[in-house]
Amino acid sequence: MTPRSLDHVALWVANRDAMAEIATERLGLHTIQRTDTFTLLGADARRGKLTLFEAPEDVEGPRERGALKRIGLRVGSLERLEPRFELGEGLEVVLVEAETESDFDLDHVALVSPDPTAAARAWEAYGFAPAGPNRVEVGGAYIELHAPDPDGGDPGSPERSLLNHIGVGGGAGGARPPPAPPAGAGAVRGPLPARAGGPGGGRGRRLRRRASGSALRV
Repeated sequence: MTPRSLDHVALWVANRDAMAEIATERLGLHTIQRTDTFTLLGADARRGKLTLFEAPEDVEGPRERGALKRIGLRVGSLERLEPRFELGEGLEVVLVEAETESDFDLDHVALVSPDPTAAARAWEAYGFAPAGPNRVEVGGAYIELHAPDPDGGDPGSPERSLLNHIGVGGGAGGARPPPAPPAGAGAVRGPLPARAGGPGGGRGRRLRRRASGSALRV
């Protein structure tokens, strides 16, 4: 498939109800769908969303940010809005003032990679367009690749990663399996997870692979 939009960012969280409460009360997002396993949040079901999954019970310890640096949401005006939020469990959300058809649509996802240039090229291989140094674009939203903060310490164990996957909306034409990303392209065994559709999107074809080409779960 060919990616056409950045549909959602899916996260493993220990307390999704507490995070959803902050997102709805402080950001004005809505609960689009809630099931026994996930909560789908967004201002518009047709726009970028956050998907909160219950963290697996067999993974001990709190979730860790790992490769996820922050999530950016786009708004038409920052007037009377806080530009930065902590939604809990290490999740940072920033608001970006820019022209938009829908407030609180996804603007960008910032990821940490030991080799941002190689990671950006790998995202391009998935069908994202180059959009500047270490930055790729799909449907007007961006993936930003950042080098690790030298004072940031260990990004944490991928077994407890906050990031589950990044979902893209697709279109017909140009369908092909994605190439295997280069080794060391990101901090969570990539960060090269992508998924088509998913909760609220219908299609669930996964575009995630290890450097070896086998399925990647983060």
